[in-house]
Amino acid sequence: MGEYNVIGEVVEISKKYSGVTLTCLVDYPVCSIRFKSYLYGRALGLLGTNNLEHYDDFSTPSGEIVGKTSKFYRSWRLNRECRETRGNMPVAEASAEIKTRCSEIFAAETSPLRSCFSIIHPSDFQEMCEALAVEPGADIKTSVCSAAASYWIECREH
Repeated sequence: MGEYNVIGEVVEISKKYSGVTLTCLVDYPVCSIRFKSYLYGRALGLLGTNNLEHYDDFSTPSGEIVGKTSKFYRSWRLNRECRETRGNMPVAEASAEIKTRCSEIFAAETSPLRSCFSIIHPSDFQEMCEALAVEPGADIKTSVCSAAASYWIECREH
């Protein structure tokens, strides 16, 4: 049986002795999966290798490091009968407004998250912020807040 804690706007779910905790924010579509230190480098899957190295995050179940995202995802399919989608979705370029708004949170000297910049590098979160904001139907404010909330979860864990 799993345990859960609700602390303000944060919900944490864990299974005793599993070494894995799922943390989600109530008001944002944001969750984080955290592994205990004894699982460092022992995870392998769609979430990467849990060893803080980007180079081997796209490893197949056999341990082969692949550069193509499609080959990586295909290697982790549970049902080989499922039809694959074809073609790549075009990625829109972030506008100047989006880049400015995301930079205010993830690069500016006045960012409210600045105290954590030396602990968790914000560049991946700025990239996430821009990617969320260019999705069809996305709202810039919601996108910035979701990326900032993701960063906050990571920061509070360290």
